[in-house]
Amino acid sequence: MAGGVFYTSGPTGFLVYPSSYAGTNKATALSFQVPEDRFDAEVAALRAAGVRFEAFEAQGLTWDDGVATFDGTRSAWFLDPDGNILNVETDGAA
Repeated sequence: MAGGVFYTSGPTGFLVYPSSYAGTNKATALSFQVPEDRFDAEVAALRAAGVRFEAFEAQGLTWDDGVATFDGTRSAWFLDPDGNILNVETDGAA
């Protein structure tokens, strides 16, 4: 795609494009939801690829080795090479 790359992920997709504003958002730019039974494997695969997870203070979150738990959902945040905040989290399905 001119000016960017369109990626598919399951039944959806997203566009990644160059921007002089990359990395300036202080909130999660993109979340990937995975089934609960695949979450640990996804986190392990990201770690094996060199991804470092970010922890931060937020009311109601409990942390264990870079993974946050809140109200039954587990999440892990990390930065892409441009400093954008990405997230992988359980999808809430049992």
